Amino acid sequence: MYRLLKKSRLVVAVVLLCQAVTLFFLFLLQIAKRKSLAMAFLAVSAFEGTTGGWLIWQLIEEDKEKKVTERQKREMEENPEGFTIPLDEKASEKEFQ
Repeated sequence: MYRLLKKSRLVVAVVLLCQAVTLFFLFLLQIAKRKSLAMAFLAVSAFEGTTGGWLIWQLIEEDKEKKVTERQKREMEENPEGFTIPLDEKASEKEFQ
């Protein structure tokens, strides 16, 4: 189930952004007639827009991390002796046991 949700995040994000745009136009149409309904459309539109944007941002960050990991792996395979692992001066041996 989690794998299915992880794969469909892009589709969900795009759908949420499209709904946000649609509800924003409904807000503009209803602002003169029914203000309370229009404000509800605006609130839902804002929530869906931020959620969709956050999902897309998450996908972009995961893609960047995956590219960095693949590049490091490729560098290690090409030159295993020349690859240096960054050290942390604050780390102790106890943390790695």
